[in-house]
Parts: sequence; C-alpha cells; structure tokens
Amino acid sequence: MDNRSDYKIIHNEFKKGQAQLEIEKAERVPNLEVSVNYDRGGNIMRDFIGLGLSMDLPLFNRNQGNIKIAKLELEKNKVEIEQFRIDIEREIDFLSARLSNLESSLKTMDKGFDGKLDVALERYVRNFQERRLTIVEFIDFINNYMENKESILERRAKYLQYREELTYLVGKDIV
Repeated sequence: MDNRSDYKIIHNEFKKGQAQLEIEKAERVPNLEVSVNYDRGGNIMRDFIGLGLSMDLPLFNRNQGNIKIAKLELEKNKVEIEQFRIDIEREIDFLSARLSNLESSLKTMDKGFDGKLDVALERYVRNFQERRLTIVEFIDFINNYMENKESILERRAKYLQYREELTYLVGKDIV
C-alpha cells in the first residue's frame, strides 16, 4: 500500500480529518483576547491608554455539532481506507490467480507447437504452389492456422496484460 498513490491520497484525507477534529475540539475552549488602545488628544483626556480583556462564554455553544461532524467524517475516512484496502487485495488475488492460470496454460502448451504450426504453414503453401492441394483444403488449413495462432497470441497478450495490471496494483515490478 505504501507504493500506491491513490491509497496515499485516501490516507492523507484521513490525516486531514484528524486535524479537523483537533481544530474543532480546540474551538470549544473560549478564546481570551487582550487589547491595548492608545489615543493622543482625541478625547477629553489628553493621552488615553486603555487595556481590554474579552472572553467568550460558551455556556450553550460548546461546538458540539462541528465536533460530531468531524468525528463522523473521520469514521467515514476509516471505512473508506478499509474498503480501499479490501478492494485492492481482492483485485490482487484475482489477478494473481488469473496470471498463474495463464502461466500454467502457457507452460503446459507444447513449446514447439508454435514452431510446428509455422512449419506446417510452409509445407501447405509449398504443396498448394505445386498444386497438390485444392483451394478449399488450403483455405480450410489457413483458417485453422489463423485461429490457433490467434489463440496463442491472445493468451500471451492476456498474460502480459494481467502482469502489467498486477504490477500497477502492487506499485512495483514483480518477477
């Protein structure tokens, strides 16, 4: 999860929610304000120096609503992180199972089958050129050759695709 940028974004949202909760809890404590005023000749006194002290009295408003909202947001972020982690683990399990199935399928396939198909194509082309085969037989072979070749290439392409998706999900190169 440390290599995933989208997980880091969700985790940063969680940290932001924690900070917001701390801010809201700090807001329930009254703020104490001290002020100093100076006025030169603007009043009946020649030089006026004034000191002020003010404080909110949160008798009825202790910022409980905003604290509750921040707590709920924090819980929502926790659930989102857990859901994201479960989704990623499920995707990784699915892709690794598909990848291992394709890998075993490619390994069990006769290693020389692809080469044998190419050799058979060369022989059929030679026999067709020497007029030992009819056009119908040649077209039938070509259709079967193309289907087999396409099947082999699709398996290899899916294998590479699943491998790249798994690499992306994990966030680093896999062997």
